[in-house]
Amino acid sequence: MKTKQQIQNSEFKQTELGEIPRDWDVVKIQDIVKFERGTEPGRGNYNDKAMGIRFLRVADISGNRRDFIYTTSKKIKLCSQNDILIAFDGSPGIVKRGIVGAYSSGIRKVNLIKQNINLEFIYYILQTSYVQETIKEYSAAVTIKHASKSIPHIKIPLPPLQEQKSIAYVLSTVQEAKEKSERTIKSLKELKKSMMKHLFTYGVVPFDELDKVELKETEIGKMPKEWQIKKLGDIANLVMGQSPAGDTYNKEGKGIPFLQGKAEFGATSPTHIKYTSKPSKIAKKGSILLSVRAPVGAINIANIDYCIGRGLASLSMENNLFLFYLLDYFKPSIEKEGTGSTFKAISKPNLKNIRVFLPSSMEQEQISLILSSIDEKIESEENKKEAIEQLFMSLLHNLMTGKVRVKDLNF
Repeated sequence: MKTKQQIQNSEFKQTELGEIPRDWDVVKIQDIVKFERGTEPGRGNYNDKAMGIRFLRVADISGNRRDFIYTTSKKIKLCSQNDILIAFDGSPGIVKRGIVGAYSSGIRKVNLIKQNINLEFIYYILQTSYVQETIKEYSAAVTIKHASKSIPHIKIPLPPLQEQKSIAYVLSTVQEAKEKSERTIKSLKELKKSMMKHLFTYGVVPFDELDKVELKETEIGKMPKEWQIKKLGDIANLVMGQSPAGDTYNKEGKGIPFLQGKAEFGATSPTHIKYTSKPSKIAKKGSILLSVRAPVGAINIANIDYCIGRGLASLSMENNLFLFYLLDYFKPSIEKEGTGSTFKAISKPNLKNIRVFLPSSMEQEQISLILSSIDEKIESEENKKEAIEQLFMSLLHNLMTGKVRVKDLNF
């Protein structure tokens, strides 16, 4: 009589891709899809005036591009909302869909060339380690990676058509939840930006009562009549960082956590990787950490005591949370004070002389509570998004290897 383990093992077969279910096949990707290469109309056919059709580069599908370019050339290949795009140059392996335009030669559009293949399944299989590791293995060049030679070597496990559809359905459902979470985060961040503008212009008043607020024009913008303008150095205790001797650094936890600059910053608080046994300048827990060198203006809240290096300054006042939002609002003014040709830095005198708004203590508290409540919602939604991403990656691996079968899932 077979054991449970033997029965489970009998459901799999050994292949060059490892163990897969017995009713699955291993196929070369080029036998079931065609990767249609884009074109390069040439620099003379590009513009940033929205004339013609949007032209997609690798950076557009990898998310590293903010500016759009367009082309009026007729020598182009087009992609639609439902087309799958994959990069084989620049950032090989990046997979994207949902954008419309003409695409460059560093990008391929995925077209089915065989029946009984689900295109949605292909979209997800392209994101698996089966594909990504092969693309990485065959990526060449030092500056700009090229991986088109990987195509003949890409092999994938292929379930029966109905299971392809079911796998794609499960993964798309999870991805939709992630995209919904991303939209919520974006909306909350836009709300925070709008609320900061409102609170630091009119104070804590309802939107329908703005006409009742008496404002005054100042050199740093409009503000309620009863508010004051103060120099940052007059309302906050300022400590400029100073790097300890290099031979005092360690990663064994000897001494106090050390931050050199913005590199260790997180969404709200930093994550240290070094310690120093001989700390010099200390940023107390709860104080505001400000990047003062390359770049200037980034902020975090010290979640513990830190030794801070030359790239940082520590600021504190009675209401540090208000100070956090105040520095965020006046970030453009702080950045403007940065000087230097190679990299920007702001000096202690210039930092102390920056002028800011100062409401009453009660309004400081109210402003802090309103903005921190939005931040809490953003953090909660970002944690949710991270959990969904982890679920997606787990399902992607387990469903595409057959370790979890769709037939075993309770929809």
